[in-house]
Formats: sequence, C-alpha cells, structure tokens
Amino acid sequence: MTRERKERELLSTQNKLDRLKKESGIFERNKLKTIGFGILITIFGPMYNSDPDVLGRSRNALEISGTSHLKLSITIGIFYTVAVIIAHFVWKKQEFRRLKSLEEKIEIIKMELEVFNFK
Repeated sequence: MTRERKERELLSTQNKLDRLKKESGIFERNKLKTIGFGILITIFGPMYNSDPDVLGRSRNALEISGTSHLKLSITIGIFYTVAVIIAHFVWKKQEFRRLKSLEEKIEIIKMELEVFNFK
C-alpha cells in the first residue's frame, strides 16, 4: 500500500474512534428518557390488550395474570430494570472491545507509517 492510502486509513480509523467515543453510553446520555419510558411501561403495561381472537374478544395483562394492578406493575418494573441493567453492561463491554480494537488498529497503522518514513 502507498503512504497516502495508509494516511487515509489512519484518518478514517481515527474518525471511527471519535464517533464511537461520542456515541457511546446510550443509557448515561438518556437517563431521563430511560426512566420515563420505564415508568410508562410500568403504569400502562398491565392494561395492554392483546390482539382479539376469532370471536373478537381481547384480554389485558391484568385479566390474564389474575393479580392486582400494583403487583403486576411491580413485576413489570422489576423485569424492565433488570433488562436495562443487563443491556447497559453488555453494550458497555461491546463498546469497550470496539474502542480497544480501534485503538490497536491505529497503533498498527502508525507503526506501518513509520516504516514508510524510513524507506
């Protein structure tokens, strides 16, 4: 590869790294939206109606579960919280791996550019 091509590759990889750093941490950036959505799901989730069957009957989650609105809301809230926490840690680990691989790629490209400088 030519030196110019390596420089473009370095610039492209650096831009990917910068964009990833800027876009990482979706839950940290959107705390209020995540909490608000969880509250809405917790309140309105038990009243969700399923699709009607052939006879046109539909039942909501309260009727299907047979529990009170409060118990079902707490259950939905717990499941939502667990799902958000798991997603947060999984995505954080994926972002860390991606950042690490891009930083390693930048170091490799810089070493290759140094080789071009010596030629």
